[in-house]
Amino acid sequence: MRTFSYLVLVGTLAACSAPDANGPREVPDERSLAPSTAAPAPAASEKSETAKPAGSPLSLAERMSQLDETVYKVDVDGLPAIGPAAAPLTIVVFSDYECPFCAKIEPQLAKLREDHGSDVRIVLAPRPLPFHSRARPAALAAIAAAEQGKLEPMHRALVALEGKLDEGSLVSAAREAGLDLARFEADRKSAKAERILSKAEDLAKRFSVTATPTTFVNGRRITGSIPDVIRQLGEEQLELGRALLREGTPPAKVYEKLVSSGLESAPPDPSIRRIPLERVE
Repeated sequence: MRTFSYLVLVGTLAACSAPDANGPREVPDERSLAPSTAAPAPAASEKSETAKPAGSPLSLAERMSQLDETVYKVDVDGLPAIGPAAAPLTIVVFSDYECPFCAKIEPQLAKLREDHGSDVRIVLAPRPLPFHSRARPAALAAIAAAEQGKLEPMHRALVALEGKLDEGSLVSAAREAGLDLARFEADRKSAKAERILSKAEDLAKRFSVTATPTTFVNGRRITGSIPDVIRQLGEEQLELGRALLREGTPPAKVYEKLVSSGLESAPPDPSIRRIPLERVE
């Protein structure tokens, strides 16, 4: 039987994705992903001698300019999180522990936490993709760790496994994270863990999250592992959150206020480009 997984390319980034009802999409050149409002290219006689050669990587400023400015109202209640609910910056991360691209955004998230500590909350919304057989057990393991207040060390341990998520490795990760193993076994098989995972999966459907990683930075969406963009947008959004605090918004209400007028669902990200990777079983 032939099945297909997908490598998703968005500009110069990459992500994992399952096929959708429309199947694969054409793969355009990354320059075609520039905003439609961009000025037309200058004539050959008008080009600067310092113009960027075709095929050159986009700069951080160019990548930032192409981000979706829409705010989405992502409900994070009940989802496992690293950092306090009162943080002025909330980053919701839809990820899959078998997706190699999800690990690539971890340094950006870690840098924000290192620089700003309790001002940053990372909400984990597991999005196990259907062709990753061990992503769901790993997601339930992370949820179980959160029940013991050990999500952060467990998350680090799971990411460090680099997709090698057999049962023995999950138990070893739990031990490394300092979990009570008997409780861990019970919690990851519990109805509560399944409910939390189901909520994350329902949110993924509502916001058309078909690729991992997908992050929502105070409601602003980023698809894929774009170098430095999550960190940069996080810095900008953190200042917006802090401004609300200075205006007197209660800390526990900052995220709610930032996303209050946001969209409660989303169409598929139009920037996603898919390349099918045939797999024979």
